[in-house]
Amino acid sequence: MAPKRGSASDSERVELLHSLSVGQKLAAGGAAGLFAQSSTYPLHVVRRRMQAGQAEYRSTWHALRVIYGTEGIAGGLYKGLTLTFLKGPLQSALGFTVNDYCKWLLRDRER
Repeated sequence: MAPKRGSASDSERVELLHSLSVGQKLAAGGAAGLFAQSSTYPLHVVRRRMQAGQAEYRSTWHALRVIYGTEGIAGGLYKGLTLTFLKGPLQSALGFTVNDYCKWLLRDRER
């Protein structure tokens, strides 16, 4: 299957990845972690509440609606996100960078 017009090939993506500095890789990993944490955080709130048995929710969707209706977005669905913003992006940034470096080392050993 031919690549779509304007899309980068796998070799171009690999070349771009290797051209990034460590700081750029850390920043990209941190941004990805920040996005992932903030987009999935309400589901973590629901999971914790359902596991703790704090309230009777019929489903995840029901829990999201009840929490939003009673506590709102900032005080309910995103309650406690501040600490996660400190931990999550740092963890992702380091994880992505170390993974990239290890892959580079292994590829270099094969040559």
